[in-house]
Amino acid sequence: MKIKNILKILLALFFLFSCKDGKKEPLPSGNGNEISNTESVEKTSIKALEKPAFKPYSDSFLKIEDALLNNHKMILDKKIFDQLYPKRDSVKTEIWECGNPFNWLDDKWMTKTYGKYNEDRDTYGDFDGKVTSIYTGNVQFDTNNHIVLFNTALSKGNEFKIKSYQIILNENTTLEEFQKFFPNLKKEELEHKNECRFRIGLENDGDDAFLFYFENGKLKSFNLWWLLC
Repeated sequence: MKIKNILKILLALFFLFSCKDGKKEPLPSGNGNEISNTESVEKTSIKALEKPAFKPYSDSFLKIEDALLNNHKMILDKKIFDQLYPKRDSVKTEIWECGNPFNWLDDKWMTKTYGKYNEDRDTYGDFDGKVTSIYTGNVQFDTNNHIVLFNTALSKGNEFKIKSYQIILNENTTLEEFQKFFPNLKKEELEHKNECRFRIGLENDGDDAFLFYFENGKLKSFNLWWLLC
């Protein structure tokens, strides 16, 4: 009897442990949405990191309103300019004998301030032909004391941006990168072999233009050039 009882106990223990080992871990709740949601988040994150598609400049000219210097307009009201650029490295006032772009950029104010344009004198009323140049942060600006116009900037510490194409040029811009941005611009060789220049007009058939100078394969400076004489 004792042996039978011992066998019964052993069999009971055997079945008990067999049942425990045979139990499966419960599956996670839900119908698989957790995995799908994770994949969606990962795909969204990858898309966010992707850069926008490259778009080379295809227009035949560049309007002055579409260009920015350090995210500011190329033509500024004098009061706004003073707020944006309070520091002056130097200031110079001199006569521009060949005329100046304010004659057509600021015609109404020039006429109101100095009188009607005199074709014989090639100037407005009693205007003495003097233009003030302001130098600050490796940039030259010119002003008639009403509006301020960008002239020239070294690329070091400055940035040229084209709003419509989101193109940004600075001291790190290489010659190769520039040519990818502007595949239709002609490279102009300069006196020194390690220097070259590109130009893009302000109008389709005009002579006035933005000029970009390169030295040793890097952007050195950019300039807003006017045909005055």
